[in-house]
Amino acid sequence: MRSGRSPDSADGPRAAGALRADAGVDDLVLILQAGRGVTAAMPERRVLATRRFAELAIDAFRATSPGPPI
Repeated sequence: MRSGRSPDSADGPRAAGALRADAGVDDLVLILQAGRGVTAAMPERRVLATRRFAELAIDAFRATSPGPPI
């Protein structure tokens, strides 16, 4: 648990080293807001754009990146 905060559902993954130490609720809200922009993609590209955005968003929260930098 980070100082000054009550325990939350992210504390377990953070303690296990799976979640970035500096990730917080505000970051999740920001990602969700940014994801709404994907719906503006042209219909034929929307599914691929949504999947790619999800991959990048999930990777952004990992403590270590599983693959090469983009």
